Amino acid sequence: MNVSELEDTLNSLEKELEEIVEERTFVLRQTGMHIRGRTVQTYEAEVNRLKARIAEIEEILQTKKSGLS
Repeated sequence: MNVSELEDTLNSLEKELEEIVEERTFVLRQTGMHIRGRTVQTYEAEVNRLKARIAEIEEILQTKKSGLS
């Protein structure tokens, strides 16, 4: 992937992470609604997966950008 594609992917992943966190916050704030522990774990796993992928892309971008300088 070139720098532009990596930046697009990074933006997409960051937006997806923001949406997941927002959804999780909304769901977990519901009073009177039982949330299974598995649901919470699923949200956490997805957030962690996205954060890891974002970190990976940022590292690749940094390497590519420093190589272009």
